[in-house]
Amino acid sequence: MESSTSNSQLSIIHYPLSIIHYRNLLKWSLNHRQIVVGLAVVSLIAGIALIPLIPKGFIPKLDRGEFNIVYTSPLPDLSSRFPGLNPSSQQETAASAEAPTENTGSIFGDLFQSPIKLLLYKSRTVAGEIEEAVLDSPEVASVFTTVGVRGEPNKGKLYVKLKEERQFHTAEVQEQLRSALPQLEGVTISVEDIQFVDTGGEKPLQVALVGDDLASLYSSAKEIKARVAQLPGLVDVTVTGEDNKADSIEQIERLNGQRVAYISANLSQNQALGDATDQVIAVAQDILPDGVEIDLKGDSARIGSIFGSFAGTLALSVICMLSLLLLVFGRLLEPLVVGLSLPLSIVGAMLALLVTQSDFGMISLIGLIFLLGLLDKNALLLMDYANQLRKSGLSRTEAVLQTGVVRLRPIMMTTASTILGMLPIALGLGAGSELRQPMAVAIIGGLITSTLLSLIVVPVLYTLLEDLWLKVFKRSY
Repeated sequence: MESSTSNSQLSIIHYPLSIIHYRNLLKWSLNHRQIVVGLAVVSLIAGIALIPLIPKGFIPKLDRGEFNIVYTSPLPDLSSRFPGLNPSSQQETAASAEAPTENTGSIFGDLFQSPIKLLLYKSRTVAGEIEEAVLDSPEVASVFTTVGVRGEPNKGKLYVKLKEERQFHTAEVQEQLRSALPQLEGVTISVEDIQFVDTGGEKPLQVALVGDDLASLYSSAKEIKARVAQLPGLVDVTVTGEDNKADSIEQIERLNGQRVAYISANLSQNQALGDATDQVIAVAQDILPDGVEIDLKGDSARIGSIFGSFAGTLALSVICMLSLLLLVFGRLLEPLVVGLSLPLSIVGAMLALLVTQSDFGMISLIGLIFLLGLLDKNALLLMDYANQLRKSGLSRTEAVLQTGVVRLRPIMMTTASTILGMLPIALGLGAGSELRQPMAVAIIGGLITSTLLSLIVVPVLYTLLEDLWLKVFKRSY
């Protein structure tokens, strides 16, 4: 045993000073295992404590160079011009009326013979004023206008295409246009991103107020809207139906048999969806009367379901990985060490997201799952080589120390190469990098801390759990 120890000590003389220092640190850690485990637990708690401080998002906004501007012009009182038209049913009439079939030469000809033509004419006038303001921006390449959207002639949509070579990000151009667009009386304007999937025109943040009392429902909805509009980061705030006709609400919707009013809003450039939703809920709960409940819709609801299903996905990934390791090693010790070492990445990933102010959302969650496959590699390299050295005759302590010295450089090199490969994505370089950036940030942060900690914690857990296993095994017999 003494010759084995002396040979090991002589062999490290030729190693760089950094490796010698690491060996000494590892030796100290093996003699103070409770302290090392305690520090690992503290790092895990610190990582979890950082989560509330990180912006909670859904899908990052892309610099797509295109977006929509949706407007709604007010419904005028047409009862004097069209005596047979009931003012309370103008929205229904406008949406369902058929245009005359006779040849008028223009859809805007004979305005006084059809209310829908008059509404289209007024809507086109509003669209022209908005289009003129949009084209004044030097970043805009073209605008395509559609009058009459989703069966409502008083609504329209402008598709805005930005120049390929431009100075500002798409979100910055949207902010500029919000302040530059004309303030037309009774007209609501919403500058919106183009969704990956057609969601029926809903905005990213949407909250439903559900109740039976219509008057109480919409009075509280308007009060909530007024307060939400004052919150930083929320723009284009609307309430269902209030933009159809001045000083009245003509649109009544139902959800599961109850009346419902939707409060919707777009997000400014640096506003995270999860944080904005929490602010709106906090405002609404202070105002809601008895009999009115709040329910999340749109992306606000989707983000909640994603976080809810992530725990199950993560657990399934860990179970599959540990099951494979159990088949390879033939015993529970190594898979258990790998499983306990996986949380070491949380503190680094959360700290990286916090420092860079990247969203903790669907993309960063994918990065955390991706980390699982990277982190078990380090633990496997250490434990597999330690088992080989022990089979060759070395004691457990010497095998662990020699494993750390031999495997330090390969582990550090593979980790460094992975980090450097992810660095361009984390810096936001390349087209569409905004979508992948939170994932790269989480991976880089998790790799840094997990690699540094695993070089110490994995050997400590390896020896500690084996001792505990032997004690339990001896007691059972």
